[in-house]
Amino acid sequence: MSRIAICISSQLREVENTLDNIKKTFEYFFYKSEIDFFVYGSEVITERFYLIAESKNIPIKHKIKDDVIDIINKKLNPKSIFIETENAMENNVKFLFKNNNIFENIKNANFGAISQFYFAEKSIELKKNYEVLNGFVYDFVIRLRSDIIFCDPINIDRDYFYKHIIHKNVITVLYHNKFDGIFEVGDICFMGKSQIMNTFHENMTQLSISTFVDDNENTNSIVDKIRIYSRAEWKWAYLGHLKSLDFDVVGLNEFSWGFMRRWYNDRYQIINVNNCGEHNHFLFSIHEKCEDCVYKHNINRIELIDYLKTIDIFRYKSYKEVIDMINKKFNI
Repeated sequence: MSRIAICISSQLREVENTLDNIKKTFEYFFYKSEIDFFVYGSEVITERFYLIAESKNIPIKHKIKDDVIDIINKKLNPKSIFIETENAMENNVKFLFKNNNIFENIKNANFGAISQFYFAEKSIELKKNYEVLNGFVYDFVIRLRSDIIFCDPINIDRDYFYKHIIHKNVITVLYHNKFDGIFEVGDICFMGKSQIMNTFHENMTQLSISTFVDDNENTNSIVDKIRIYSRAEWKWAYLGHLKSLDFDVVGLNEFSWGFMRRWYNDRYQIINVNNCGEHNHFLFSIHEKCEDCVYKHNINRIELIDYLKTIDIFRYKSYKEVIDMINKKFNI
């Protein structure tokens, strides 16, 4: 019987809504295997669409609920679980910076793009420590976030899954995209054999930091372009490039958003949106535009948020209408 490790990392969003589904999905695919869970997460949760949240007076950051650890233990019975305080995580990351001023600047601007690498690396370390302690190596490893769900009923044949995913010596990603012509992968879900997953995640935090502080101004090549951009999705792809690892995207039309999606509670109370997928796309598109306003066009953050409050973006049927209004308002 093969042994499978599922490592859950990052902020522990929506665990009461997603963990049963995650467990059921992988029990389906690995029905002849023994599955162990590992969880490494943060004690805090930040609002992903933080600029929109501010305009709706939704708290941007809060501690996880008291029952989150009990929910995880009850639903997954993990071999190891570690919930790290925000201060401890920041101190561990700060130690990796040579320049404290750079750390403070990144902490204030885009710290979440580093923390996702940190928690991913730590979740794999939990798995590695368990392997060493018990004298074996897992046959296959999955590293994923907690806030995703898979389609139910599952419409992918298990034989197809084994043929195209499990037996390849590559990193398989369940999210991929192209942005400005550059291949990118998200932190949502990675799969691979134990050793290749170790290689991919080893020193991941330190390497991701180097993409923020590198002063190389040569942006002619795709690699250089990836290094200087702040999108975490590009950094995941770049880290694979640094370690000469291949990402497998073959057959992922069957494995991407028709198969898996992010879970969001409707705390924004958006009308005119029919389902979770549309809800996510509406919010993401507007939030990305807002980030461009603040970080690319130097629009005053408070002025932008005040404007979002006046137009009440959730009354519009199309995110494109909202983006057009923002462009017009700030002459973009």
